[in-house]
Amino acid sequence: MDAPLRLEVLQSVDLIDRPTDRALQDLVELVAELTGSAVVVLSLVGSQQVHHLARVGWLPEQTPYAQAYCSLAIECGDWVEVADVRVDPRFAQVTPAEGGPSWRHYAAQVLMLDGVAVGTLCVMDEGTTLLSSAARAQLQRCAKIACSALAQRRQLYQLQLQAGRLHDLARASGDWMWELDEQLRCNWISGDFEAATGCGTATALNRQMDDEPLVDALGQPVVPARGLRELLSQRLAFSRVLTRFDAGASEVRYLSRSAVPVFDADGLFRGYRGTTRNVTAGIVLEQQMQERALLQRDKEAAERISQARSAFLSRVSHELRTPMNAVLGFAQLMTQDTEQPLQGLQAQRLTSILRAGRSLMAQIDDLLEIAELQRGARTLRTDAVPLAPLVRRCFAKWAVEAQTAEVALQTDVPEGLLALADVEAVAQVLDQLVSNAIRYNRPGGRVRVSATIAPAGLIELTVQDDGPGLAPQGLQQLFTPFAQPAGARAMTGTGLGLVLVRELVVRMHGQVTAHSELGVGTRLTVALPAAPGSVAGTPADRAPASSSARVHQVLYIEDEPLNVVLMQEIFRGHAQWQLHVARDGGEGVEMARTLRPDLALVDMNLPDFNGLEVLRRLRADEMTRAMPCIALSADAMVEQIETALAAGFDDYWTKPIDLAGLMPALARAVAGAAG
Repeated sequence: MDAPLRLEVLQSVDLIDRPTDRALQDLVELVAELTGSAVVVLSLVGSQQVHHLARVGWLPEQTPYAQAYCSLAIECGDWVEVADVRVDPRFAQVTPAEGGPSWRHYAAQVLMLDGVAVGTLCVMDEGTTLLSSAARAQLQRCAKIACSALAQRRQLYQLQLQAGRLHDLARASGDWMWELDEQLRCNWISGDFEAATGCGTATALNRQMDDEPLVDALGQPVVPARGLRELLSQRLAFSRVLTRFDAGASEVRYLSRSAVPVFDADGLFRGYRGTTRNVTAGIVLEQQMQERALLQRDKEAAERISQARSAFLSRVSHELRTPMNAVLGFAQLMTQDTEQPLQGLQAQRLTSILRAGRSLMAQIDDLLEIAELQRGARTLRTDAVPLAPLVRRCFAKWAVEAQTAEVALQTDVPEGLLALADVEAVAQVLDQLVSNAIRYNRPGGRVRVSATIAPAGLIELTVQDDGPGLAPQGLQQLFTPFAQPAGARAMTGTGLGLVLVRELVVRMHGQVTAHSELGVGTRLTVALPAAPGSVAGTPADRAPASSSARVHQVLYIEDEPLNVVLMQEIFRGHAQWQLHVARDGGEGVEMARTLRPDLALVDMNLPDFNGLEVLRRLRADEMTRAMPCIALSADAMVEQIETALAAGFDDYWTKPIDLAGLMPALARAVAGAAG
């Protein structure tokens, strides 16, 4: 191999001792992904050093020639692969760096430029397994891309050199020319000096040139700080040196200066002759571009943080909800067991488990919900929402807690009252207010939910408790995150519940007010826009009737055994419902075709394919196209719910399952599909 020829070609590329080229780095990262190799390196072989232009895995920026495998590889043809370099005699002369990893498998495609081997694109691993034919083909294909990139880089470098020459010639004339004597006093100026600087020629003649500070391409002082006079004192030629020129009246201009020293026949220094161009506009543009680039970088960083936070919250939600579904579900089943009911202390312990589990889930939900609202990820719909059914559903959910706390639940919400709001958001608001009213009540107390039509087209939904009440200073802390109101009875919780209520109500164009009196209780009122046609009928408290007396068939597609057992236990006590279980998506789709159930509950994370694919296949089949499908999942992020609903799910229920509300919800879903 002609080493001088190789070095000449390398110099024409101008990549050695330069910052890592992003395109080449992306290429080696792609090779690492395609081949699964621990180390991928794109190297150019110099005379004393091997320069690693882009790399993945362990390797410094350069390696001594004698310690680099690629210095030998370029002598061995266009392709080299060795299962174990320790035993291959060709690599015996290579002495790996002391203390570095001991690579064994080595494969390299030699990079050719103008018929000269200039380097390699190689992969290395500590194992001894050779690349598959597919991986080898991918590596060789990427090596061709690398060669093309090097050729383009050389062409670009030559164009840059040519552009620099032309640029220097164009700038040599400058906006004006000048001459200095040996004392560095200006004795001649020509050109557009006054127009460019705003100063008259007389102000610069017969005086030393100002000691203008040297600046960089962004107009910032160079480091270490230097001035124009220091540069001139060196009596050396310089080109396109940037300086800052104060033109007076707080006006700043940036100048580009080029000059050569003048010597007489005896070699004595006689001054300078040079040119100057006003480059203020260019530097200001560079400053603006730099500012935009920084803003773009900050924006991208913020987006990455947001995406990482979403992924983290999604994972946390799923991993916590899955086990909590079993804990809360079986605890609820045990409290409802009439055949073998727990007695005395055991029943109290079970109630404590249920209360603690629900408290934990409420705190998790509050944290996730507020995070979603604050980053604008949740979109609220505006529909005509009937309030009375939501209150009944809320009371059913919290009936056990109210009974345990010896608190009575009373509703005075007339049928026919419709609020312009998001139905799920209103349900969340009710859950928060009613659960708080139960927790902060007294034994024998009451929680009363009422609603009336107020002036200005509003509906006022009020939740009142008979608790100890709050002092005025405590009332002021009611909507403060992570704070318990002064004077309130010590309770567990994050203090985020009412913060979430306020966020949701404000997003629905409503408002929340609070009133409390010590010894009497607390009243929270939510005002929401009334829907057209909203009328106050007679308060009613009836459960939805079963759609028919026949046995309803429900298909449950779920792979988690505990979730399956829990659902089977729930259905065991309901003779009009029959549950069928499929353990994965494929089995679920087949059972749906065979059974033709009234409804399918679909988990979103199945072992073979996800719930969205299950839905797609069911909707594509004429036999199952019209079957109601409800997503039932521990994934509770807004994006996941919206994606599922947009794909065509009829509803999306999150785990843990609310046993008290499950069967009525199923009845409503089946009745809605039938009607």
